[in-house]
Amino acid sequence: MSVKYVEDVTALRAFLSWEGAPGRDFERRMKTLAYRQTGDAPRRTGRMAGLIGPRRLQSDFGRYLEGGAGVNVASTNARGYAQYVTSGTRPHVILPKGGKRGKKALRFVIAGKTVFARRVNHPGTEANPYLTRHLAEFIR
Repeated sequence: MSVKYVEDVTALRAFLSWEGAPGRDFERRMKTLAYRQTGDAPRRTGRMAGLIGPRRLQSDFGRYLEGGAGVNVASTNARGYAQYVTSGTRPHVILPKGGKRGKKALRFVIAGKTVFARRVNHPGTEANPYLTRHLAEFIR
């Protein structure tokens, strides 16, 4: 007895597309994860939460589904501060941006008063892993 393997290309493409059952399930999981990440994101300005979202990514010749949820998904030149929020920071000094015609002072508001300073000793921040906190629920 021999077994002959016949690949049904049409069925395989439907299975590996976003419109197939696996694609719909994967997209549902990405949207739910992004929703939970948004709920756990820092809320001082809302900018961080506003950058979170699901995104379909380009896979290797359509061989599999690939996607992501979070901040700056699939961005190679992202300049966001999500990594500092999720990993935390050590105490550090903040200086004005340098350069030939760089700024000479930092400007910020404390208790409604505008303050100028040449440098600030930042105490550091505690890590807030809001992007990965719920990840284990969606990887099964």
